[in-house]
Amino acid sequence: SFQGADTLAFQAAQSHFQHKLKAAQSELRDVKLRVSYRSLPAVLEMVDVVFGKETIASSGLGPEAGDTSHEPDRKTEGEGTFEVWPIFKPLEAEERDHWQAPVDRVPDTAPRKRLAKHLAETIHGWIGKRLLVSKDRPVEAGDILILLQSRNELFDALIAELRQHGVAVAGADRLKLRENLAVLDLMALAQFCVLPEDDLALACVLKSSLLPDPFDDAMLTNVAVGRFGTLWMNLQSMHGTSENVLWLQECRNRAGRTGPHGFFATVLTRFRKAMLARLGEEALDATNTLLDVALDFERQEGTSLAAFLHWFMAREEDVKRELETGGSQLRIMTVHGAKGLEANIVILPDAADMPGPKGGSRLLTAPATGNVNMKLPFFDVTTDVKPEKIKGWKDDERDKTLAEKKRLLYVAMTRARDELYITGSVGRNSAGNPGTVSPDCWYGLIDSALKKAEMAKTPRSVEGVHPEGPLCRWGADPVPGATRGPNDGTAPEVRLPAWLEEKTVESAAPPTWVGITTLARGESTIFDRAAAERGNAIHDLLENVDATTGREALRQRAEKRNLESTLADALHALIRRADVAGFFDPASRTEEAFAGHVAGLPPVRGQVDRLLVQPDQIWLLDYKSGRKPAETPQGYLRQMAGYCAVLAEAFPGRAINSALLWTQSGELQPLDSRQLSRVLDEMIAEHARNAT
Repeated sequence: SFQGADTLAFQAAQSHFQHKLKAAQSELRDVKLRVSYRSLPAVLEMVDVVFGKETIASSGLGPEAGDTSHEPDRKTEGEGTFEVWPIFKPLEAEERDHWQAPVDRVPDTAPRKRLAKHLAETIHGWIGKRLLVSKDRPVEAGDILILLQSRNELFDALIAELRQHGVAVAGADRLKLRENLAVLDLMALAQFCVLPEDDLALACVLKSSLLPDPFDDAMLTNVAVGRFGTLWMNLQSMHGTSENVLWLQECRNRAGRTGPHGFFATVLTRFRKAMLARLGEEALDATNTLLDVALDFERQEGTSLAAFLHWFMAREEDVKRELETGGSQLRIMTVHGAKGLEANIVILPDAADMPGPKGGSRLLTAPATGNVNMKLPFFDVTTDVKPEKIKGWKDDERDKTLAEKKRLLYVAMTRARDELYITGSVGRNSAGNPGTVSPDCWYGLIDSALKKAEMAKTPRSVEGVHPEGPLCRWGADPVPGATRGPNDGTAPEVRLPAWLEEKTVESAAPPTWVGITTLARGESTIFDRAAAERGNAIHDLLENVDATTGREALRQRAEKRNLESTLADALHALIRRADVAGFFDPASRTEEAFAGHVAGLPPVRGQVDRLLVQPDQIWLLDYKSGRKPAETPQGYLRQMAGYCAVLAEAFPGRAINSALLWTQSGELQPLDSRQLSRVLDEMIAEHARNAT
């Protein structure tokens, strides 16, 4: 592991085992893993140059630094490309009206903004128009991986610029939901619905895309300034019959009836298109993740919208997204999250940055008295005078931090298979002058290594490609001429079908779904707690069992559930019977939920324990606790009749084989389709009488 690795500890462990093996008259073989099956020669050659002997970066790899020569396995697939691009520096300072200029908005002329725009334009120009030599096809968005040292403003600027240029991006590897504008708008709407007196929440909603007719500044000022009472009261008095007010009233009513997932899903169903048009595609990832978070909350904590708001606004953790494979989308993530990953093209756009607190970490480690191997935590407070010993501890901590940054650079460079690009930007220093590149940053480490390297041929300087000056290239030149293809990674324009935007005819009332079990209520067997517990254990046993399950496997599962082996033998014989094979076919589904309409009955829904749909017939099995009674309870027959009726409507013309499995005895009871048909007729007649 590179993160937090202690190379001295590795060396000590190696020495320890060497002595142990030597005492046992054996030896510890030091095997060098030099062959790389990932990267092309040009990439590996530059890794060897940067981390070669006597380079600054090599000190991060531990005591054996400099011995990092690699042997490429993919020599026949191409040469590969390595480029170092010029740094983006601040332009001449522009005079701004400080009373009008925004204090928290980065101007478009800032180095990071110009870097993000140039990178997006370059990538857009690659996709479909350049050849990926090793694959003999055009470059696709999924070939590209952008790695950064930290999630900063460049991270967000890159995603925004790439999407603006039509490049398909997988999104950030970590989502800060509480900082996303789309999520904040939804939270403001929920807050207003829970507490209508919250004027700020309502004002945010009125300016958001979550209204049929969003307000502008003038409209909001007209409603808010000089009001008597709350903003909601004034809005109702001035726009009482408007579509906005009617929608907000509907949201308030819905907030008291549905959970957070249902509430947000309803809002997004109506306004997702408008939200994406205003806030961009990054809002899609955030809102989808919010729905997942809301659903998890409902399952664990309940369906209170107010409770969800309190819980959500109090949490700080990010949501991690898995981006191991980008598919047809470009990936952008931190180097820490990219360990073990790879990409055909890797770009390091913040190589000139030095992330971390200025002056180093305040938390230091001090050696314990009498034990050189033990370290104690020490917090470095701000003082006018610092003892030399504390300065030494601080220097040690700084050296450890720099060593880890060098190891991370090794990780970042070795993620590239075919092509590797290095670039960065610098801002202004405290005096307002353009900053310089630190010799300890990634860009400085690479630049110093290239200048000191002794190579048979030197990297080429390429003019007229980069807006900031000539770039440094090692390896093959890009091969142009590929035409844009269907998998070029450019985000396609998605048009909704016309019927989806048509207004539907509103019914008098939405249909009320009735559970088949409720509709089929009737007498049942007498409840026996011991029988019910045994039945549940058998039910659990049968959930992952099919006709291919062996006898011994059934016995082991039965033993885990405190069931006797004789029952397992009986069940094994049952599931292997040819006449009931369909019930336990490996393709059958367990705990299958379905819903449908049956003529003469209200819309019904239910869940069956086992279901198999075949081209010519259907197998339907339901488990019942207890032993098989002398006469099947009427409620069970009505339930199975309802199940069969729904399936008959969904799959007309197919024979339906239905049965009950009495779990206490393990006995299978096939049901007569004619009897179920008579029971269904009785249910329809009973429903008609009750309706009148």
